[in-house]
Amino acid sequence: MNDVSRIFKMTNAGIYLNDHEIISYNNTNLPNNHFRFSQSRDIYWKVKPLINKQEDSTVIIIEVIDYDCIDMESFFKQKIKGELPFLKFINLDWAKFIGQLATYSPNYIDKSAFDTNSIDQLLIGTQSSLFNVGRTRGLDKTNISILPQSDNDTTTRSLELQITKSWSEVKIKDGYIEVTHNAKELNELLVIKVHNDILRHEYDLIKNYFAKRLGKKAIEIKATINIEVLKIKHIYATSSDIDLINESLLEVIRQEQIRNLSKKTLADENKSLYTIDEALKKTDSTENNVLGLKIDDIIKVVTENFTHRNAKQIQYLAEKHLASEEVIRLTLKPKFGFVFYFKCKKHHHYAWELLSSHATYVWSFSLVNFSRVKSLELLESIINEIHLYGREPYRKKHKLNEDYEFVAISHKLDVDENPIFEQWRTKLNSL
Repeated sequence: MNDVSRIFKMTNAGIYLNDHEIISYNNTNLPNNHFRFSQSRDIYWKVKPLINKQEDSTVIIIEVIDYDCIDMESFFKQKIKGELPFLKFINLDWAKFIGQLATYSPNYIDKSAFDTNSIDQLLIGTQSSLFNVGRTRGLDKTNISILPQSDNDTTTRSLELQITKSWSEVKIKDGYIEVTHNAKELNELLVIKVHNDILRHEYDLIKNYFAKRLGKKAIEIKATINIEVLKIKHIYATSSDIDLINESLLEVIRQEQIRNLSKKTLADENKSLYTIDEALKKTDSTENNVLGLKIDDIIKVVTENFTHRNAKQIQYLAEKHLASEEVIRLTLKPKFGFVFYFKCKKHHHYAWELLSSHATYVWSFSLVNFSRVKSLELLESIINEIHLYGREPYRKKHKLNEDYEFVAISHKLDVDENPIFEQWRTKLNSL
């Protein structure tokens, strides 16, 4: 008797019957989309086909006789005659089958569907070649992808792909993400785009935040490739993971960046004052201010619910700050804080407020003797000195300096005749 066995290449895209013809799992009794083969190696099954004669269709019954077939020569020589049938697998060895999978959904895999006792009446009892089947009715041809057999092939077809990509393989562009994928089914290197209008190319620098907030080291992509006259006409791709990147997620990431800014920084040894962009570059989790953080955002987060004892002082100084003349500076060491600027008729005033500190430090530089730029340069050298020697030694030493005035306004007073904040504000406004 002639050998009627055939070789199937089992892939996540479908079952290859030779190197260019494939049948979708929708046209088998295997549960499409509820299992994925491991991609660590190619999987070939040697099968024995049987014909099942029914009134309106031809169903081929398939028994697997070797789950690790190495007969590649026979696979490439196989040819299809007629239309592709519906494949019904029986007597699967579940231990071997599941052992070749990367993932599967147990609730969708019905083992009883492969019980030979349930289909005995359908078998005609004689073996027949799968590759000599006749006319097939009821076949869902939209789920079959067949690669071109010749340059004259004008068939329109589509290929469904399930793709997993790590965040390191994802490139974020303006309005979309982009990945490359080696589609073995097409022998093509594809560039696949998933659109999301909120995305900006700058966000590529903060992919680690997306991975952390989504709780996934990789994203899942569903891609449909439309092929016409031997050419890929269109690739349509979606990703439920990328869809989750919205304004709400960006706001959560902004707040996390701010918290990192006040906790995890790599300040320069000889630098004390930073703009927000300069400060963000010193964190160990992002490259720069790609989300457009503003000082107001930082102040809102650090004073939210008044979790810091001097939250009201920080809010008031932010309102008093002359934003039209100077940007609010940040200090990163030894504690995170703000430097605000305001002035009166005689002086430039700089107020230094650290988170949860017990006093506001205010330096006043004469408008006659100091420009704003010179005042800021001197202030930075002063704060560097405080970092080196401490606040108490500085407070004792400053009295010997006649170039500027200095005052420390306590947040905590011994008397309770007036609210503490009101007393602090009154003293500040008297400068």
